[in-house]
Amino acid sequence: MQINHPGRQAPSVLSPVAPAPSAVALSRPGFAKPRAMTEADIADVIDRFAHVATIARETGFTGVQVHAAHGYLLSQFLNPLANRRDDDWGGSLENRARLLRSIVRSVRRAVGTDFPVAVKLNSSDFQQGGFTPDECVQVVSWLHTDGVDLLELSGGTYEQTSMLGLTKEASTLRREAYFLEQADLLRPAFPGPLMVTGGFRSRLAMENALRSDALDMVGVGRPFITASESAATLLLGQIDELPAHERAFVIKYADAQNRDGQSLSAFLQGWYASQLLRLGDGLAPDLSLDPRHAFSQFIANETNAAKALIRP
Repeated sequence: MQINHPGRQAPSVLSPVAPAPSAVALSRPGFAKPRAMTEADIADVIDRFAHVATIARETGFTGVQVHAAHGYLLSQFLNPLANRRDDDWGGSLENRARLLRSIVRSVRRAVGTDFPVAVKLNSSDFQQGGFTPDECVQVVSWLHTDGVDLLELSGGTYEQTSMLGLTKEASTLRREAYFLEQADLLRPAFPGPLMVTGGFRSRLAMENALRSDALDMVGVGRPFITASESAATLLLGQIDELPAHERAFVIKYADAQNRDGQSLSAFLQGWYASQLLRLGDGLAPDLSLDPRHAFSQFIANETNAAKALIRP
């Protein structure tokens, strides 16, 4: 089970005043200016991660992953652009990493030593002044000392969506494994199992990455939303490549902007979210769904869910 807190990346329809390291707004529409968390807020978040991990173990999950990537709350604490605190939770890298390390230790105490605890971490925020690859190497070393069983490497935030691989450059469209170079850089700092997620689509790229010894596991997400059986068919040799719908969207919709100025990254996220909603309703994926229409559907669904939650 992946455990996460969005922090300031909670849409305003769900959280009008989200908690965050500092009161620094996200530079994207649809997100309200957050409030800076108090010491009590931070202690509560640590307890909540441990509580959820305990529930995960009790209900039959075989491990948990603490999400500290993609600009969510723990990633925000690591990022000096979002974390402008001058107390024990901000400033130096050691302080900015304190929340993540405190949660890992708290989760470990809650679930015991025989239950896998993983962490998903940004290799970089890909923002000038943000969390850097060199800082990542140090944090990874600390996580190894803290006894993390598996490290998953990714990158990017809602402001810089590197994890989506959205670009019109043909060379990048063909390139897989967005974060493989970063994995090779930090490999010496984390001798434990390392997974890299982001961009893998072909059998050849996966096999080459594994042979390079830069990683131990290949992480895949979006292809399974529209082709849930594709892991098995790839391993059986029945296909050589997983679905890569985002490549077609980049070519077709890269210059598209809707009336609210939403970017292609929002369209893409909305498209996959809408497919997940269809699966939850027992329906097959709809590959003909226009990403702009899908985004509108997704926002409407989120708004209705928020209204249902706050209804007296």
